[in-house]
Amino acid sequence: MTYPSMALAVALASFAAVNLAVSPVALALWRAARRDPDGTQAADRAAGLLLVRGLPVMVAMPLVAGLVVPAFHLFEPRQSDEVVGASLMALAAVGAGLVAAGLVRGWRALRTTRRLVRRWLRNARPVDLGGRRIPTLCIESDFPVVAVVGLIRPRLLVARQVLDACTPQQMRAVVAHETAHVRAWDNLKRLAIRSCPDVLALAQAGRQMERDWYLAAEEAADDRAATDTSPAALDLAEALLTVARLAPARPGDVFPVSALFEGEGVERRVRRLLDGRRPRRRVPLWLAAARALGLVAGAAAFTGLIDVRLLAGVQALLELAVSTLP
Repeated sequence: MTYPSMALAVALASFAAVNLAVSPVALALWRAARRDPDGTQAADRAAGLLLVRGLPVMVAMPLVAGLVVPAFHLFEPRQSDEVVGASLMALAAVGAGLVAAGLVRGWRALRTTRRLVRRWLRNARPVDLGGRRIPTLCIESDFPVVAVVGLIRPRLLVARQVLDACTPQQMRAVVAHETAHVRAWDNLKRLAIRSCPDVLALAQAGRQMERDWYLAAEEAADDRAATDTSPAALDLAEALLTVARLAPARPGDVFPVSALFEGEGVERRVRRLLDGRRPRRRVPLWLAAARALGLVAGAAAFTGLIDVRLLAGVQALLELAVSTLP
């Protein structure tokens, strides 16, 4: 096997192995987070759930890039008759499949959203809702759309029936909510979740993890929109209920759009807005563990870039795996 082919196979196999090993840990942390939905502020919960969802990739990538690839490059002979076993090749195929599937999911999400937005914009007209940061357009849609679209140049799209049903005060609260999504780069985060090259994306649990992050991100945007005055919280709660009543059914997948309402979590969000109380800022155990794992992986990768002895040890492990795996 040639050196480039061998290097690629080892890198992909290592990525798959770490990915598979960390995925059960991510699932365990996610289940712990679900048992403590009010354990921390919504913004911290959203950031933590994003970290947990991406943990298999966030651990695997730095370890492969910072340890496996440099170790193989430094110590592997350029000319070798070494034969890669079927198990290693199977792991490499899994790694390649995970990366390819993630890219395909991201591309499909962007393509679907582009088609949907193109249809929405056919009869769109500009409206002034007092939002200086986001250009706002009124669109014709059967579903009461209130959504920020776009990754680089976001726009706020609002269905005509929503504008007719909501008061100016309610719409100002909605604009503040959607502006919070823009400032948090939530569309980009949603695309990153959908594009994650890991086995969680293939499981129902992975899709539920994405929904949990979405709900936490919505609550975080609610909190940011309602921080100034209590009337803003009441206006946003009323707008949420109005949009929910206008909805005939849950919409289809419009990823990566950050929408005010997608059919879930309205009761909880309204109660939070009307209650006005927020959990104190603390770091629950599941979030601390997720951060620690990410930091350990990053530290190990950085250490590998400056410590040749560590890379020599990694290469020894790689040689052992290549020689012993069937």
